[in-house]
This record gives sequence, structure tokens and C-alpha cells, in this order.
Amino acid sequence: AQKFFSPYTLWTRLIGDNNKKDDSNNNNNNDNNNKCLDIIQTQFMKAFKEHQDVFLQVVDTLSKENNDDNDDDDNHLHEYLDYRRTNDPARPMLRSLYGPEWTERLIEEVLFPKSF
Repeated sequence: AQKFFSPYTLWTRLIGDNNKKDDSNNNNNNDNNNKCLDIIQTQFMKAFKEHQDVFLQVVDTLSKENNDDNDDDDNHLHEYLDYRRTNDPARPMLRSLYGPEWTERLIEEVLFPKSF
């Protein structure tokens, strides 16, 4: 499954197994889980919110710039959607799984609609 994930994906797993019957072991695991949760809820969340704020500022700035320059000649979205609608690489797989009618409806109405 590794090939489907970005190398920059952040993976976390809390330490311990809360389903064990041994109380002394369970208390240690709960302490470790609480420490992990504290780090996630404070340090990680703070870094995530800072990153999100910067991202939203960039999106807002680009959105304002694009609204100023929004000529139809510069907007290639419809051209891209037309291209994807006719050249979708998942079409053969979807057809074999769900049939041609469902596949074409999905591609044309959901994935790459003609109007939105």
C-alpha cells in the first residue's frame, strides 16, 4: 500500500493496547496514550493550524488575483474537463465493474461535469 501514499504522509499510532487484561500493563499503556494524545492535541495541532492559516492566506491571495484576471482565454478548466471526460484512464475499469451506462453517467455528471 506504500506506493499509494505520499512520502510526506504523517503516520501516528498510539502506544499500547487497551484491550489487555493486565492492569499494571494497562496503566502504563494509558499513561503513554495520554502523553501521545497531549502531544497531538497541543504541539501537533498548533503546527497544523499555523500551516492551515498560511495555506488559506495563499489561496485567498491567488483567488483575488485570479478574479482580477479572469478572462475566458486564461481559464482552461472547461478544456481540461472536456479532455478528462473523453480520456479518463479509469473508464475501462469502471465499465468492467459497473457497466457502461453507470460509468458514463459518473464521468459526465459527477467527476467531470459539463457545467457546475
